Formats: sequence, structure tokens, C-alpha cells
Amino acid sequence: MIPPRFPDRQVGDTAHAFVFRFAQSIAGGAATFRMTRVDVTPPLRKVNDAAAQLVSSTEAQYQPIPADVDTVGQYECQMFVTLADGRVLKSRVIEHRIVRDAV
Repeated sequence: MIPPRFPDRQVGDTAHAFVFRFAQSIAGGAATFRMTRVDVTPPLRKVNDAAAQLVSSTEAQYQPIPADVDTVGQYECQMFVTLADGRVLKSRVIEHRIVRDAV
């Protein structure tokens, strides 16, 4: 099975949000985003539980800032949503590449 991946992103491209869909309602929850560089040893946490936005009852998104996308590499991205009852939902991990020349 091919793991899910976001489209390649040009270094410095903050125009496109990372969007995650959940199978159940996340309405009223609080979302955070995590991005880890995985092509280095040890893996490097690039974005550590940054606040994200709920954009519908089943979608959350994170809008990157320049420091999040300033390094070429292979990354794993994941969204976490803490629901009102305290349960934490985790998205699947989605691969992402930041490149010099996205095609």
C-alpha cells in the first residue's frame, strides 16, 4: 500500500495549508499540527504541536509559516484534535517533501 502524501512543496511556499479529514465529527475540538523531518538521524521535529484551525465538522488545517517550510527534506505530518470530552483523535501520518524545485 502506498502511504498517503501531500503534494511536493517548494521551499518557502506558505500559500497552501495542510488539510486533514477525520471520519468523525471534530466540532468543538482543539487542533494541533506536528511535522517531523524523517530523512535525518535522529528525526527532527520541525513543527511541534502548533495551533491549527477547524474548518468544518470533519476537517482541520494548519497554515505554515516561513520557518516551517524553509528546509528541503522528507517529512511526516500529523494532526491531533482534542475533543470536548478529553479524547484525542489522531490523523493518519501523511508524508510530505519540501524541495528546491517542485515540478
